[in-house]
Amino acid sequence: MSIPGVIVEPLLKETLVIVLPTKHALAAKKKLKVADLNEHPFIMISRKGSPELHDAVLAFCERSGLRPPVAQRAGNVLGNLNLIRNGIGFGLLPDYVASILPHRVTVRHLDVKPEPVVPLMLARSNRTQSPLLREFLRLVHECFPPRTKTSRV
Repeated sequence: MSIPGVIVEPLLKETLVIVLPTKHALAAKKKLKVADLNEHPFIMISRKGSPELHDAVLAFCERSGLRPPVAQRAGNVLGNLNLIRNGIGFGLLPDYVASILPHRVTVRHLDVKPEPVVPLMLARSNRTQSPLLREFLRLVHECFPPRTKTSRV
């Protein structure tokens, strides 16, 4: 994706996980098969709010045969988590959400190999050159060092 005036850097790959209400019938299982999910309402992330995540989820659904009924579309990850918390359906989200789960929401891994992944990107203006930005980027690159071309997102 190319946006004029914006620099986009891949940072890492996140595994996609199933996020569902704790009281959901499938929450008792440790790993879920794609077939387990096809009859349950799904909360899709909107493309406008998160194009990379939307495209990764859509590609996984097409590849794996995951065809659940879409109950609602969420503009972002937090909106998706809120809809899940309210029992609207399950979501397919990056595994970092495990660190920000609201009460009554749980994470389960898919029983597929390889597990689906989505790139985590950093986007910034190419016009900003402040000392704060340089320090922020230094910290980001310290936490997420670039990998070789073959393993990079």
